[in-house]
Amino acid sequence: MTGGNVIFDELCQVLSISIEEGIQLLDASHVNRDTIQTGQNVIVCNVPDASLTKELKETLLAKYPADHSIALIKTKDLTKESVTWLLLQELDQSESVYYKKLLYLPPLSLDEQVTSLSTLQHYIDRVTGPGGDVWIQEQTPQSLIKYVKEETQELIEAIERKDTDNWKEELGDVLVQILYQTNSAEKEGSFTFEEVLEEVNRKIRRRHPHVFDGVKAETPEEVDTLWQKIKQEEKRRKNEA
Repeated sequence: MTGGNVIFDELCQVLSISIEEGIQLLDASHVNRDTIQTGQNVIVCNVPDASLTKELKETLLAKYPADHSIALIKTKDLTKESVTWLLLQELDQSESVYYKKLLYLPPLSLDEQVTSLSTLQHYIDRVTGPGGDVWIQEQTPQSLIKYVKEETQELIEAIERKDTDNWKEELGDVLVQILYQTNSAEKEGSFTFEEVLEEVNRKIRRRHPHVFDGVKAETPEEVDTLWQKIKQEEKRRKNEA
C-alpha cells in the first residue's frame, strides 16, 4: 500500500466516512459548481490561506447552504483533533485556514440538493411513476402540448416585462414541461433524456468551431455565414443517411 493510500485511509477514519459512500477529490483551484457532486463526500485539497478563500467560498455557496457544516483538516499527524468544524459562510473568516490544507464537505441529502438537475429528474420520476401523481400519469405528449405553449408564453411575457422573479420561475416551469415530455418518450421507448442531452451537446459543439476549434469568425456576419455553412452540411449528411 502506498503512502498516499495510507493517508487517505487515515483521513476516512478521522472523518468517519467510507469509500462506498462516494468520495470526490478536488483541487481548490479546480472547484467548479457545475461538476461538484454535493450528494457525495467532497474533499478539497490545497486550500489557500484565508486571504484567498473568498472565491472558493462563493463557488461553494452556489451549491451548499451557508450554514452547512464543513471541516478544515491539518494533514500532519491526522487525528480527531486535526479537524476543525465551522460553517461554510465562515470559511474565509477563520484564521485556522492559514495552517489547514484540506477542506471536507459532508454530502447533502436529496432534498437539500436543490441546485441539481439530477434532483429534479428524481422528483419528476417519482411524480410520473407508480404511486405518483394520477393526473400526470394520464397525460400524453400530445395532451401536454397546451401546457408547453402556456408555460412558454408566460416565460416570454416575464422576459418582456423584465420581471426577474417570474422569469426565473417560468424558466423552471418550462424545464418541467421538457422533462414531462422526455419522461413520456422514455415510457414509450422513443428516446431518453440522455439521448436528448447527447444530441444537443454534439450540436452545440459542432456548430461553434469558432469557439472550440480556433476557426475565425469575429463578427456577427462571419458567425452567420459559418452557421449557415454548418447547417447545410448537416442537411446534406441527413439526406445521405
